[in-house]
Amino acid sequence: YLCHPQLLQLLNSNNSDSHGSVVCFGASIHTADGQRMRDMLGVTSFPFMALLSVKSSGSSSGNGNSNNNNVRSVPMELLLRMEGPQLVKIPPAQITTYLNTTITRQAEVLAVEEARRLQREEEQHLRREQDREFQETLLADQMREIARQEAAEQERREQEEREEEERLKKAKEESRLEDARAMLESAGEPPAGSKGVARMRFAFPNGKKVDRRFHSVDTIETVRSFLIVHFHEQGIEMKNFGLSTNFPRKAFNEEEGKLTLEEAGLAPQAVIMVQDLDS
Repeated sequence: YLCHPQLLQLLNSNNSDSHGSVVCFGASIHTADGQRMRDMLGVTSFPFMALLSVKSSGSSSGNGNSNNNNVRSVPMELLLRMEGPQLVKIPPAQITTYLNTTITRQAEVLAVEEARRLQREEEQHLRREQDREFQETLLADQMREIARQEAAEQERREQEEREEEERLKKAKEESRLEDARAMLESAGEPPAGSKGVARMRFAFPNGKKVDRRFHSVDTIETVRSFLIVHFHEQGIEMKNFGLSTNFPRKAFNEEEGKLTLEEAGLAPQAVIMVQDLDS
């Protein structure tokens, strides 16, 4: 009966060996497998035929399960049940129709479930991609924020260094001015016509000239102190300057600051050319 060609063709075409979805199982109730299957399905009359949908990691359908040691733990859905003596009276073609209709209907259900599974996987994949892109964007934002903070910290340090440098420069200028004033106050300007006087005429880069009397024993450093105070009082920005004479042609650097005007050949009178060394 089960070897009817039409029924065999249906089962063979849907067999798992031919990439189908049906696994066939048959057993006598006088065997342990048959008894377990009878008890599981509540069979009371024979012969018995059923089509089961086995729910596992890979969904499949069939009229049995070869792994009967775990059959009770595998979730199954009963799709078709035929039993009793009248079963043998049903033509094989009709049974084939019942089976084929049920298998086709279940295949459609499985196809829908598979489509849903694929859709869920696609949605999960999309969420993972979105999460990855979000994390990458978040990391990029964090890196930009770290870079911005580092740049701001670098700018703050550089600003502090510039301010400290400016403060030290200003303090140095103030100290230089105070030292120059103290030296001038200590030396004083001798009265006109007194002895030991060196008359100086300073010629500036802008063409202006200034006359001033010094003691011939005053040093070139005293002359520099006068110019420092003069530039400050007149609002002239000339911090680094040089001194020289044209006749005879000679330049006086800061290392010669201890020379007296007489020793430097600038007494009793001289014309001093003042050069702005920063221009």
